[in-house]
Amino acid sequence: MNRTLPGILVMGALFLQPSFSFACSCKPPASVEKSFKEFEGVFVGRVLAQRSDKKGRVYAVQLQEVYKGPDAGEIVSIRSAPAGGQCGIDAVKGSQWLWYVSGKGKQYSVSLCSRTKELQKAYDEIPTLRTLSKTAPAGSKTESAPKEQEQDAPAKK
Repeated sequence: MNRTLPGILVMGALFLQPSFSFACSCKPPASVEKSFKEFEGVFVGRVLAQRSDKKGRVYAVQLQEVYKGPDAGEIVSIRSAPAGGQCGIDAVKGSQWLWYVSGKGKQYSVSLCSRTKELQKAYDEIPTLRTLSKTAPAGSKTESAPKEQEQDAPAKK
């Protein structure tokens, strides 16, 4: 009996441990330059709507500043896995994001493992993307953003 109780406690503790097998695991994201080359679309866009289905979430996004991909002003559809454990993102209506997406036309997909992030966390990437978009190969489209999105640089004396 003395040996049985510790065995039961150990077995019980193993079964009561939370499962981590469904956690999203990403490598550190590639550099801005490498990501720009890798993804079909790189742009700033505002989430107009979000819906969920069996495969995850679908966002309607109006493009505001395009570095690579469709034209600014267009509305595109971006599919994401469910947020969290399946590497999906959780964007809310009205929020602005810097998107690195795969796909073409007006149908794209995104992963939490890309450089995609809320715009306020991405301002340091914008100057590099603007430079890359000016030197992008033929076939990639770029547009300028409304000036209200840019951060004012201090004047040099």
